[in-house]
Amino acid sequence: MNAQDIVNYYLNNPPFEITNKIKYTQLINQTLNQTLLELSENEPIVEEKVFTTPKNNTNKYVLIDIYNTIDERFMSFIILTPTSTLPTYLIPYLPSNISTLNSGSYVDLVALGDGLKIIQDLTTTHIQKLIFEGRKIKLLQNTKYYCLYNRYKTLTEITQKELSTFQQLFEINLLLNAYQSSIFTAEQGIRSVSISGLSVSLNVPTTESLTKTLTLKKQQILSQQALVDYSDLIGHW
Repeated sequence: MNAQDIVNYYLNNPPFEITNKIKYTQLINQTLNQTLLELSENEPIVEEKVFTTPKNNTNKYVLIDIYNTIDERFMSFIILTPTSTLPTYLIPYLPSNISTLNSGSYVDLVALGDGLKIIQDLTTTHIQKLIFEGRKIKLLQNTKYYCLYNRYKTLTEITQKELSTFQQLFEINLLLNAYQSSIFTAEQGIRSVSISGLSVSLNVPTTESLTKTLTLKKQQILSQQALVDYSDLIGHW
């Protein structure tokens, strides 16, 4: 079983009676996007990319669209610097490998380990100052840049280790979203469901009781997620 199987199951087996298939499909898509976002915020994918900014004969700098140039699933920067200055970031962590960086053969940043978090803490504020309109970043023109960044997960990137967490979050989000949508009213409410590790009767006297129970369970699941192991997440190029 994988994450797509879980989504397909609930698409074909709603936990409550429905008469509007289109609205329910929209609810499933909304729930999927929300669940992937929440999992990514706790444990993002770390990706790296090298790109060259375009030449500008009238200005020293150019504006680069982050989502078009770097990644449409972009989340946040860890490192963004001209490749010529990259060794500056790595000297405290990989002194024996700096020569390979200067020769243009980039070292596998897996070796940084927890150093990535330290670097991100040091660079985030500076990089954020260069971002305009929420998606454009001001960079030197005609310059080769190295970028290490966090991005959102896709459905196919949910690992077997994460599958149980994904299923529980998806189920809870589906119930919360349904309860707060027109589907709940149209279908006369959700009668009773059993989700992973939590049985809930939704025939409760107040909406606050249901929301509180599910939200608390959701917070517990997210707080129990393992700390990010960057060595498992970095891609190779």
